[in-house]
Amino acid sequence: ATPWVVLAGHRPYIVDSSWSGDQGFAAYFQAAVGDILQTHRVDLLLGGHHHSYQRSCSVRGSRCAASGTVILNVGMGGADLNSLNATIPPMFDYADDEHFGYCRIVADMETLTAEFVHSADSKVHDSVTLQKHLDDLQI
Repeated sequence: ATPWVVLAGHRPYIVDSSWSGDQGFAAYFQAAVGDILQTHRVDLLLGGHHHSYQRSCSVRGSRCAASGTVILNVGMGGADLNSLNATIPPMFDYADDEHFGYCRIVADMETLTAEFVHSADSKVHDSVTLQKHLDDLQI
């Protein structure tokens, strides 16, 4: 058993994009699964489609919160990168539209670490570590 709940999909749940199609789908996605994130205590939500890397704060509803779901948009491999808006929404802790790379995720029973590794130098340029306490788990 694992204490981590990860939801993944092609399109992002939240996204820093000026294209109305991205924003429209994100609103639809939020309405469709927003309650599931809280009910099932989803720790990490992975999305792509927008060709950039974006990491949110821990989100509950539509705001940053002490506990919630971290959103990672990991579309930074493959086709040309998409530009971010000039003003990045405050719920994003890190965003990069200039570097190709990949996301490496390592987890054990108490920690889950997601890292953004640049392809050009193979170095970690962003990371987030989530923590669980074994006595709090309902496995």
